[in-house]
Amino acid sequence: LIGYEDELKSAMQYVFGSTFICDTLQDAKQVTFDKRVMTRSVTLSGDVFDPSGTLTGGARPQTSAILLKLQELFECECESKQKLQQLHDLNKEIDLIQKKASQYAQLK
Repeated sequence: LIGYEDELKSAMQYVFGSTFICDTLQDAKQVTFDKRVMTRSVTLSGDVFDPSGTLTGGARPQTSAILLKLQELFECECESKQKLQQLHDLNKEIDLIQKKASQYAQLK
């Protein structure tokens, strides 16, 4: 659910290593309180479930959860890389067309 660069792997494991990240409140609740799992979980909106029975956090109406922001940032970075690659490919194609146009002009 959460993407991140390889260089952040150690930090992400430290922060979330023993915590499940879940899409929804229902998923987080099921994971946390399942007798076979009984592990802390957090939703993308920031709600934290603990097997001891506590529920904390939750997204504030005017503040986005950090996990959502991290995911948005990762998606933007991926999109940016794709756009840069497209630009590079188009520039190569333009260069090729310009060379062919120049060669054609010399044949006249």
